[in-house]
Amino acid sequence: GETRLRQAKDCLSYWVRGRLIQSGKKDGALVLVGSDATHNEMTSQKEEDSEEGLPGYENICVTRRMLNADVGLYQEIEKAALGGAGGDLLSGMIVASALLRDELTVGKGKMHKHLVMATDASTPIINTDQFPDLSDWFRNQEIHLTLFGLGFSADGESEGMGETERLLRDFVELVGGELRVVPRGGGLASERRERPLIKQVQASFNVYKGVFEVAPGMQLRVVSFPGVRMAKTPSLKRMAPGEAGGKVNKHTWYELEDKKGEEVGSEEIREAYLYGGEYVVVGDQEKDDLKTKQPMGMQVYCYLKQSDVKRHFLCSEADVVVADPSQPEPSGSAFSSMVIAMAEDRTAAMVRWVKKANKHPEMYVMYPLIQDRAPNYSLRAVRFAWKEETRCPKEFGELDPAGAGEEARAAAAAVVQALTQPPEGADLFAAETYPPNPQLQHFWDVIHHKAINPDKPTPAAADHIGECLRRQEPSLWDKATPALKRMREACPLEEKETQKEKRQAGVYDPSKSDGADGGADAAVGATSSKDVAVADGKAAVRDDDGAVGAKGGDDLASQVKTQGMKAGE
Repeated sequence: GETRLRQAKDCLSYWVRGRLIQSGKKDGALVLVGSDATHNEMTSQKEEDSEEGLPGYENICVTRRMLNADVGLYQEIEKAALGGAGGDLLSGMIVASALLRDELTVGKGKMHKHLVMATDASTPIINTDQFPDLSDWFRNQEIHLTLFGLGFSADGESEGMGETERLLRDFVELVGGELRVVPRGGGLASERRERPLIKQVQASFNVYKGVFEVAPGMQLRVVSFPGVRMAKTPSLKRMAPGEAGGKVNKHTWYELEDKKGEEVGSEEIREAYLYGGEYVVVGDQEKDDLKTKQPMGMQVYCYLKQSDVKRHFLCSEADVVVADPSQPEPSGSAFSSMVIAMAEDRTAAMVRWVKKANKHPEMYVMYPLIQDRAPNYSLRAVRFAWKEETRCPKEFGELDPAGAGEEARAAAAAVVQALTQPPEGADLFAAETYPPNPQLQHFWDVIHHKAINPDKPTPAAADHIGECLRRQEPSLWDKATPALKRMREACPLEEKETQKEKRQAGVYDPSKSDGADGGADAAVGATSSKDVAVADGKAAVRDDDGAVGAKGGDDLASQVKTQGMKAGE
């Protein structure tokens, strides 16, 4: 009646007034459901062989198109009158969401779309089959729904709740919207807000679609899904201090020290590796050579008994691999037959899997999984704890002409042989007493140590490995001890601080004059591995304090990195 219409006007006017006082350009439209007139885009779309529009959108009137939100929108709300005809509430939501999609004029940037609806649930929802499609549409378009429930039940579980109210509550919860309940005997002052804990939660699947080579010359098309469903949550923002708040903008630029104020363009900056005190500038071709070039695919190494795979080698994550439903037969039948054969023989498949192009191959163990209820035939892929090494070797030999001596190489070979040689008769993949992965064992020992002795510091990884070898295989450690001593004598290691001081004194000493050390000038020394270089024969070096040195043959210029922080409210 008129009372509910007055409450609906108050709710919409209250929401519009709150948006008008905010800064920024906004658009707004008004749609009435249950009006005596019918005026919307759905009914005006004429089909080729018919003079009538789409059915189901009668008595829905768009009284104001999507225009700049001003006082005129507030006036259109106040002009709304009570109609005597019925209409479909769900169709009205479709018309309003179509306006948000087609008639926005605020620009091409990020837009916040809101659909505000006020109803007492007296208008029926005729076609409920469109609810799943409409909810997907709201989430994909990132439309935020605010529903003013006029006279809705306060607890949400009342036995007198109508069917329309129940459907609207489910829809608001499904799209992550906001429900504002206005009691029957009160106004906006007594409204109660209901909103989900996490809004706009969307599933993010890393789907693999590719070839599964089950045997030489036999390939199947498969699809894989991750076993854990991940959700995107709103990210945190950096805000400037103050009551008003604001975003922090960080701008970084480079300029030469001898030319103050002249910014170095990004096209002149080169990346460089610090290698033995020298800076090696790498270009795009060198970086491409260092990248892993692997085509996406899945290949079976071998089949083995499931009992032969030790559980402590497997990771906890698991993927599900199924046959690609878009491929014609006999692809699906061949995949199902393979899963049944593996299940009957209790075998598993060792698989080399490249999930994305140019990524490192990983080793997986695939177990057959058959669900009789569907039936559903799939493979459960569990990842191994190792990855295949596929990096391309890069030649840097010219920077180290001395190389390693015969004595040092022999000592290193003795260390490797002593530490990797297993005891006689031991099987690394079957023996539970021999540690297959000391680093992984150290991780579990740290957890156990923290549980028993929470106040004591944890042992270092090197001490743990040595203690593990002494305790579990004394003969192996006794064999490695003289080899380690020989390695230390052949390759004496300098302290880190000594190396740093030597590098500063020999290469980056600013007190040296021209020609004193190879005819080169020098600028500040203490460098880090995060360095940049400048083109035209000048390599730039950034130190930990922000100072930069440039070296290019006999012409050296220092370079200063300046960072500007601008805070705007």
